[in-house]
Amino acid sequence: MEMTTQLYTAIRATIADAKDMEIEQIQPETTLGALQLDSLDYVELMVLAKRDFKKNINIDTIAASPDMSLATLCQLVADAPNTGGAA
Repeated sequence: MEMTTQLYTAIRATIADAKDMEIEQIQPETTLGALQLDSLDYVELMVLAKRDFKKNINIDTIAASPDMSLATLCQLVADAPNTGGAA
């Protein structure tokens, strides 16, 4: 699976900060359900994707997928449509 280090690092850091976790606790295979993300966490990820990576993601789809791994989330963001600005 291909994913950019920058994208993975940003999403991992955002989740670690939001959930007050050590960054080492969050690995590519960690599921979203295991991270116990709430609606505000999903909005924060959506804003990160749009602001920093110019990507539009559907947070409802992500929130409804607790078995999704962080690696899969990163790939989903990488494959998401651009917002129209340069990344």
